[in-house]
Amino acid sequence: MEHTDKMKDVNSYAMTHGILLGAWGVATFFVAVLALSRPLFSFTSDFLLILSPFFATALTIRYRQKTTPPGEGFGFGRGYVHTLLTGLYACVWIALTVYIYLKFFDGGAVFDAFAALVSQPENAALFEQLEGLGYLEDIYAATGAKNMTEVVDIMRELSPANYAGMIVSTTLITAPIISAIIALFTMRRSLK
Repeated sequence: MEHTDKMKDVNSYAMTHGILLGAWGVATFFVAVLALSRPLFSFTSDFLLILSPFFATALTIRYRQKTTPPGEGFGFGRGYVHTLLTGLYACVWIALTVYIYLKFFDGGAVFDAFAALVSQPENAALFEQLEGLGYLEDIYAATGAKNMTEVVDIMRELSPANYAGMIVSTTLITAPIISAIIALFTMRRSLK
């Protein structure tokens, strides 16, 4: 019975923390959208994205502090399950937001902004340099495109569900690894 109660407790906190982490991810998404047309936001969106695992760590530490009495241990398993579930719940909120935004509100503005970004003379030179170094070969091979403008056109053809699905699949691949690392950092040995 105690194991079931602990799992309900972990799940309950993970749902709440998933909303918080999801809101963080949604904010990061909207700042990234703004960054396509306003370069000032570019650093901010990158910074928010990089800080996401640290925010997830803070949420797991908060869970540990609220559910573990002083001196009692907090094992890898509880930290891992909490962080993993938090990430999965957050993923649902982020994917849902991306889908709704692209399907009902965007009207292609994200891809128009990306196309404008790619076609700016200073950025065109950068993409030519990247092509010369071979960094874009995989993108071109996967899409059948010959340049970044064609890549944007192909991206425009994908449905909002594809983008939401990419978020879910990326989370399913990365969340177990990130959760394990966070669980290692949030473990606490019993002092008893």
